[in-house]
Amino acid sequence: MGDPTPEEVFELMADEYAREILAQTSRQSMSAPELVDSCDASERTIYRRLEQLQSFGLVTESMQLDPDGHHRTVYEAVLETVRVDLEDGQYEVRLQIEEDTADRFARMWKDIRDE
Repeated sequence: MGDPTPEEVFELMADEYAREILAQTSRQSMSAPELVDSCDASERTIYRRLEQLQSFGLVTESMQLDPDGHHRTVYEAVLETVRVDLEDGQYEVRLQIEEDTADRFARMWKDIRDE
């Protein structure tokens, strides 16, 4: 998905479950069942919000190995800042996403190649 529109960001951030998922996963990686419990929401609601948050690039998904050898999918918030500017009757929404070193290097290399 491309950059979300201001309306899409406003709608998502207005949703209490999306905000709670972001808050919970900003502290630690969590599985969907853990989010169901901590957000007091249905499994369907949590998965729907996770899908929306992932489509905007606000959470990442990874596999975590449990000590007993099982693995599970966990989610982590990568959103750092939401900035809304209003200029000349137009809203502009900027989402600042946390990048790890490898992503930052890949983006810099792509920028150099594109120039």
